[in-house]
Amino acid sequence: MKGIFAFLVALAMMLTSCTSWRKDMRLYSNDTEVSDRRMQEILEALKSEDIGTLKDMFGKGVLDETENFEDSCQTLLSFFQGEVKKWERIRYSSTGHSGKDGNWYKIYSWYRVETDKEKYLFFMVDYTKNTVEPQFIGLYTLRVIHEEDEDTQFTYMEDMELPGICCPGIKNEEI
Repeated sequence: MKGIFAFLVALAMMLTSCTSWRKDMRLYSNDTEVSDRRMQEILEALKSEDIGTLKDMFGKGVLDETENFEDSCQTLLSFFQGEVKKWERIRYSSTGHSGKDGNWYKIYSWYRVETDKEKYLFFMVDYTKNTVEPQFIGLYTLRVIHEEDEDTQFTYMEDMELPGICCPGIKNEEI
């Protein structure tokens, strides 16, 4: 009995000492909830064709770095066709940095979206925290493709992490 008690005390000490050294360390991650909420916001903006709402999701730094951001929004609105029937998260990942210069945290998410006209894949990068470059808090990347183009248009996430909206592989007759 003493051995079990000593083990539980030691385990409790290890758990509290591991988490107390970093304030931003979390025992529970709500990344999927944050990501799903962002996806819902994007789909609502697409449905209502609301460029202003789409623009507000992106960090100011992204808007400053991206040429013709509103044209990219218009291209996306033209590209994305139909009423959403269903959508699902197919993958997510996250990464962060904490150092003397500050910290940041971002979520990578992949979604499959089916409308009554087409099937799409969405990839997004969302900075939920950034004290290093706070102008980038918010959506950083939104990439939308036809599902059938996955093999040629979805590459490594590092290669797709570009500021702004990207709809690669669009045929001229689609816009």
